[in-house]
Amino acid sequence: MRASALLGWFGVRMPFGSRSAAHLDQLQLYHQAFGRTTHRHGGERIEIALRLSPGDEITEVSVRVPVPAVEAIVPGAPLMLVSAPRRTGDRPVELTALVTEAGAKYLISRRTAASNTISAPADGHERDAPWVFSFQAWELVTPPQGVAPYIFATADMRLRFPAMKHFPLLLTVITPEDVSPRSTQGNFAMAYPSRLLNGQRYTNIYFPSAEEVRLAYRCGASGQLSGSPWVSVGRAAFNSLFVFFVGFLAASVDRNDRFVALLAIFIAAASALWEIIQEVARFTIYGRGRGFIHGLVLVAQLVSLMVLAWSVVSIGLADSERLLSYSSYTALAASAALSLLACTGLVLHHQGFWQGFQCDHLGCRTVFRIRRNRPECRYTGRVFCGRHASSVCGGCVHGPDLRSGLITTIDDYRTDRLCCRGWTPVSAGRMDGP
Repeated sequence: MRASALLGWFGVRMPFGSRSAAHLDQLQLYHQAFGRTTHRHGGERIEIALRLSPGDEITEVSVRVPVPAVEAIVPGAPLMLVSAPRRTGDRPVELTALVTEAGAKYLISRRTAASNTISAPADGHERDAPWVFSFQAWELVTPPQGVAPYIFATADMRLRFPAMKHFPLLLTVITPEDVSPRSTQGNFAMAYPSRLLNGQRYTNIYFPSAEEVRLAYRCGASGQLSGSPWVSVGRAAFNSLFVFFVGFLAASVDRNDRFVALLAIFIAAASALWEIIQEVARFTIYGRGRGFIHGLVLVAQLVSLMVLAWSVVSIGLADSERLLSYSSYTALAASAALSLLACTGLVLHHQGFWQGFQCDHLGCRTVFRIRRNRPECRYTGRVFCGRHASSVCGGCVHGPDLRSGLITTIDDYRTDRLCCRGWTPVSAGRMDGP
């Protein structure tokens, strides 16, 4: 499911025109499409839960292997291989805290030059119960990137189950509720819309074969208005407008009656100073992630504070009507400029301009700024850039549905017919511009 895809699924539907209620049910589509793969194994599938959050350097992974797959495992044989693709090739991922919760009592973890391998016990194992185990994967997720607070991280992984290549695999990505996808790249067949449960977001990603699973999942904070830098700019604009009204009223009264105006200005100044302190704290904490957005917000708040200070001086000085008039109209001009900046930032914030959404074709680095009108594939959840929408989706059996927004080719669905499931290793280099 694409970050883009997810955009539509999370609540912003793409304007494809009218759809029947049945066509809006993505779960029904899943049962008609990917369900055909799992039915061949009596509904059994390998299940993996991946818990991650941008900024965390350790990822928790839980794995469940069904009984039919357990029966195919040879004692001592590799059960699962974990690696992190890089441009120079795969590199191993450090695995710790390997715990068996059900099934085989002792699993063996070995690190090689290209991957970390979890092997079955060499002295036999239970075959009449599912195997359930968990571990911690170090540095499977990249450090936070982007412009604060619009930062994101990518879980880039390659998983292989050599003895279970005929079994489908369900990978559920679990993130905090306020973290949502920016892009979902890989050789999956379908990415199901995310759902919320107990303050966490669950996203299902389906693979028709566990032989080789490739996933690059970029995610970041959802960009809700709470804590948005543009809200801080809006407060600075309000403070400046407040100064204008106070100064305008103070100019019409005697100097001895301006104490209330001074008190109101001081309260506004305290509010502006508190905003600046908070912004400086964010600017420091984000370190390398800080960027021009926080600098812009800080400048806006400093302008507001300077206007407040000038108004205090204007109200306090004797024979200051002309200076007070200048400061009032300066405050009005500053309020207008800051309001325009805040509104522009909030509109772009709502459109996803700052979020760093990316094309879902594996290896593509094309970043989408405004994503609202980009079509999302209802069969796989992917959203491609123009180049890949033409070269990949143009030859797909479901291409007509992507263009029309309807679902008319569901009877032709087969996972081996999905052109977008083919992938090029990242080591082959970039496929598109940034």
